[in-house]
Amino acid sequence: YMGRIRWFSMRVPPTNPVLSIIHKCEKYIAVDKPCDVRIDGDHPHTVEKMLMAMFPDIPRPKLIHQLDYATSGLMCLGLTKKATSEAGALFEQRKTSKLYLALVQGDTHRHFATSQTRLFRYDARRDISFRLGNCR
Repeated sequence: YMGRIRWFSMRVPPTNPVLSIIHKCEKYIAVDKPCDVRIDGDHPHTVEKMLMAMFPDIPRPKLIHQLDYATSGLMCLGLTKKATSEAGALFEQRKTSKLYLALVQGDTHRHFATSQTRLFRYDARRDISFRLGNCR
């Protein structure tokens, strides 16, 4: 496990990441976060910095939820304190749903499996469904 942690920490971020805007309204902005891009902080390219460069006239977007550094996908940010608070409460109350797709390299031995199970002990209220299989 420690080897995997070192591998992730040595990943090189993209030099010119592209942030696609999926939706924008007066309350929210939804973006397609590229993998290996940080959300905020003192880094050359962050979701926050890219949004501020694209939309200099809007206030600094506020995080509603997070995606890991290596994870790409849809990310929703609030443009007002009230909208951020309301949407954040939905995540805290587990009223949102998330779908993760893992792309793997190699042979899956042509087996398919579907399971509905609790993956995390600390959150026994949530059932997680997943399907393993060959995407050919």
